[in-house]
This record gives sequence, C-alpha cells and structure tokens, in this order.
Amino acid sequence: MRAVSGADGDRAPPLDAARGKAEACAMPAPPDKLNRLVRDARRNADQRAAGYRERALKMYPWVCGGCARTFTHANLQLLEVHHKNGNHDDNPPDGSNW
Repeated sequence: MRAVSGADGDRAPPLDAARGKAEACAMPAPPDKLNRLVRDARRNADQRAAGYRERALKMYPWVCGGCARTFTHANLQLLEVHHKNGNHDDNPPDGSNW
C-alpha cells in the first residue's frame, strides 16, 4: 500500500495496489450510536406527523385555495397551510381553523 500526496501537500487515502482504488478510511458507527440515530429520527417523524400541517394535508385535498393548482408528493412542500384566523396556536383537532 502506498499513500499519494496531493499538490498542496495533503495526504490522500492509501491506495489498494491490487485494485488501484482508495481504501475506506471510515470506521462503522458503534451500534449504540446507530440506535440513538434511528430513535431520534423516528421521534422527529412522530413530532412532525402531530403538527397541524401534516394533519391538514391528511384531511384536505392537496389543492391551492387561491389558484386551484393541484399538488403531488413531488411538489407537496410548495403547498402552504394557512390558519383562517391567523392564529398559529389555534389548532383544533377537527381542522376547522385551516
């Protein structure tokens, strides 16, 4: 194995002489770190699902009320959910303020 220096003096990862490819330098993450990462991702997804936007998107069609444009999963992030009375803290479970 040999290491190759770049033009600016930094060292590149060692090359595998048989294959001519760089070896992987990253160590796999410990299982407890992966478990924590998965747990945090699931908790964040649950928190997002409990938000008023996600609840409104489940209740109402994905159509803009102003221009009647329809949305799909590919462009759903462009659709905004507005509160009828302008109060973002007024989020009734029946969705009557969206």
